[in-house]
Amino acid sequence: MLKKYYSVRLHDKNTWFPIIILILYFTYKMLNPQLVDKAPWDFYEYHFFDAYFSAFFYYYSVTLLEIPLYFIYLFANQTFFSNTAVYLRFTNIKEYWNKRLSTIAIDAAIYIFIMYLLLFNNFIYFNHISTFFENWSFIFKSILSQWISFLVLGILFSFFSFLFIHPFIGMFITYIPVILDFVLTTTKIDMPPIFFIRTICLDPTYMEGYWYMILLMFGISAGLYLLSTPLFENRDFLTKEVVES
Repeated sequence: MLKKYYSVRLHDKNTWFPIIILILYFTYKMLNPQLVDKAPWDFYEYHFFDAYFSAFFYYYSVTLLEIPLYFIYLFANQTFFSNTAVYLRFTNIKEYWNKRLSTIAIDAAIYIFIMYLLLFNNFIYFNHISTFFENWSFIFKSILSQWISFLVLGILFSFFSFLFIHPFIGMFITYIPVILDFVLTTTKIDMPPIFFIRTICLDPTYMEGYWYMILLMFGISAGLYLLSTPLFENRDFLTKEVVES
């Protein structure tokens, strides 16, 4: 099943469109270093790593570019697993949902890997390879945090897309807490961000509460999984597919 899924995904335009846009964005930042905030966290000292990490994982670019592109990247997953021929290969909804969420976890990892590959390319371009590896501990923590965050977004997207048989509805509903988080962050309202800003847009100078947020996100992902399976067990997916077709 996984081999077939990724064979189909490789030929899906929704796989390549987000990747091409990310390449263009990262390349544009690389060729226009004057656009990079020279001191995103420390206003008195320039840190190359901090500047370029924030350039690609700051809340504006994450909210308005990288998360929406991730949803588009997941359209291929929705298309594949909404195919009746694929659905009929599973004996029950739990088996179907487990396989689908396993591909979401892999897709999230691949998407993050692509972004870090592009980020690393910037460090190569500016001859700062050693700077990149000197921050390996923070990079590891940020990858873990971002992966679980994108996994949660992927589960929510898949849940609502499956429920309403349409990826745009799934994307719209899942995007609501992201936008709310963005508004709370940018308007300086006296309320803490929900979690996506803190777990995707990490600040290398401020990691307080990191493991708490990681455990929270793992708990949310586990809770979503445990709640979603029984909700779908009595749903007549095939009937709705036939009616809509």
